[in-house]
Amino acid sequence: MARAPGDEAVRFGERANAVLGPLPYLLAIGAVLAAEFSWVRATNFGGVDEWLYLSLNSRGIVAFPHSNRPLTLIWSQPAVWLAPYSFHGYFLLHAAYLALGAGLVVLICRRLTADPGLALLAGVFAAAWAPLDMARLAAVQTSMNSGVLLGTLLALLLLIVSWERARVPALAAGCLMGLVAARSYEAVLALLLGAPVLLLFVRSGLPGRAARAAWLVAWEASAVLALVLAALPLLAKQAESAYQTEVLGLDLAPARYLGRFLRQYALHLGPLVPADPRELLHPGVAAAAALFAASWWILGLVRPVEEPREPPSRLAALAGLGLALAGLGYAVLVASPQVQGATRTQFLAAPGVALFLAASLVLTASALPPRIRGAALLLGGAGVVAVGTGHTIAMQREWDRISYYDAQVSTLRQLTGAAPDLTPNTLVLLRDETRAWPYSFSFRHAVSYLYQGKAVGYALGANPLLYSLAATPEGIWSVPWPVIEKPWRTAPTLHRYDEVVAFRRDASGRLFLLEGWDETGLPPLPAGAHYDPRPRIELGKRPPPERRVLDAPGVR
Repeated sequence: MARAPGDEAVRFGERANAVLGPLPYLLAIGAVLAAEFSWVRATNFGGVDEWLYLSLNSRGIVAFPHSNRPLTLIWSQPAVWLAPYSFHGYFLLHAAYLALGAGLVVLICRRLTADPGLALLAGVFAAAWAPLDMARLAAVQTSMNSGVLLGTLLALLLLIVSWERARVPALAAGCLMGLVAARSYEAVLALLLGAPVLLLFVRSGLPGRAARAAWLVAWEASAVLALVLAALPLLAKQAESAYQTEVLGLDLAPARYLGRFLRQYALHLGPLVPADPRELLHPGVAAAAALFAASWWILGLVRPVEEPREPPSRLAALAGLGLALAGLGYAVLVASPQVQGATRTQFLAAPGVALFLAASLVLTASALPPRIRGAALLLGGAGVVAVGTGHTIAMQREWDRISYYDAQVSTLRQLTGAAPDLTPNTLVLLRDETRAWPYSFSFRHAVSYLYQGKAVGYALGANPLLYSLAATPEGIWSVPWPVIEKPWRTAPTLHRYDEVVAFRRDASGRLFLLEGWDETGLPPLPAGAHYDPRPRIELGKRPPPERRVLDAPGVR
């Protein structure tokens, strides 16, 4: 009997699936993501949270008490173990979270559909398609987002498995994981509350309606608990909700909320037609598409199938499910009027959009002759991967232009060069004419990290969020918000004027020690006070290991 095209690949793919389970799918996702993220830099700095993350993670602190997120940095904590005294650990962790999260999308989809091709498409799209989310390329500050997404997907998978197999431990683990994710980042609450919609597509192993109802009550009770813990400080206007109320804001006016909500779908799906086709000419685009095509062939998905594995009605329902899940991913985020674009909004919605794209593609291909369905799916999947990679590379070019990394590292290199060490309780003031430090707390935590807690910094003229300065006749008080004092193991500190060291970064980026107080631009010294920065600086000491974070080539 003559062999049909692709039979060898099919037999190889089926053997691999039987022996290795989901591992080949994870490898395929990893290959595509590696091709896309090989063009992304670990030094994409938004200029705000990077030094804060490094400083807190290096001390094992995981809470953001000012935003009522007691576990938010637990997801970023492994970064300082992977690569101590470096930001590269965050990049590795972020990429791993994205790949593993996409792998969980495959496992979830394998329980929603009998079509392995649809599951692979959804997993690959979850990893490769976030076309306008600039934050996704900022690995340090969004390693938390990708980690929380991984935890949320694991919670959903455990819910489905527990429903299928009537396993109480799986349900309990899913509820616990969901609670951890929600106490890390409240934006996952809508996904957790709406998760039972997935069970409409899964056959239950639970005996009777009462057991199924009890299952749903247990899941929803844990999600409602997370909701209450997130909402109470907000409703009571407590300090724990300061970030949400004072920075993000809340706007639930129906028309404006709906406008922001629907706009997210347009931002996530509209770029399927690239505004600039030249993005597709980059060699990284061809590499990612080729790796997807090779994976599709190796996994045996090129074989002609006489009948679709799923009827069109089921595929349409899965596409609708994807849109609903994407909406749950957007729902909490767009409550803030600050959310107008796609930044940070295409993480939680990525699995839903991926399922929608995969189911829509398979539904479209099901109308084609059987002999070309596999090829059509290969081309369609490669097309989405290519366009997604093109957008990622274009966003990286924008990051090359706007990243704060070079300016901040240059400042700190010059600072540690001029002051290799500082005596304890030194306050470092910075007059920055380049605006390299938009928020003063970033500079404070960078100085504290590099000088091992002997000094704290303050960027004059920057946003004073979290820390304030107060000049008194006795000296200058550096005062943290009360809500962060205990969790971050910090307290107000008084620095005499002779314990202050001030620097100026001019418009050219050069840093100068200010020898006279009048050069700081601050009010005159109180009677009897004096400013003498030189004795605070200690020379000739061996640099601490924390300084390795500044060993990056190409920064002036």
